[in-house]
Amino acid sequence: MLDDDEVTRVNVRELKRSITQLQEQLASMKPNMAAIAEYREKNREFESRMEVRSVRRQSRQSRRWCGLLD
Repeated sequence: MLDDDEVTRVNVRELKRSITQLQEQLASMKPNMAAIAEYREKNREFESRMEVRSVRRQSRQSRRWCGLLD
C-alpha cells in the first residue's frame, strides 16, 4: 500500500503506458501448443519408464539381500 507521498509521486500516464505495453506483449504471445502437448506426452512416457525401472531395481535389490542374485 502506498502512503500519501508515494501516491503524489505516481505518474499516471507512465503507468497507463506500461499497462498498454504489457497488454500488447501478452496479446502477441502465441505459444506452440503442439510442442507443449508433445512435451507432456514424452514426459508421461518418461515417468512411466522410470517407474518400471524403479520396480525392477527394487526387485533386484531385494533378491540380492535374500542371496538369490550375486
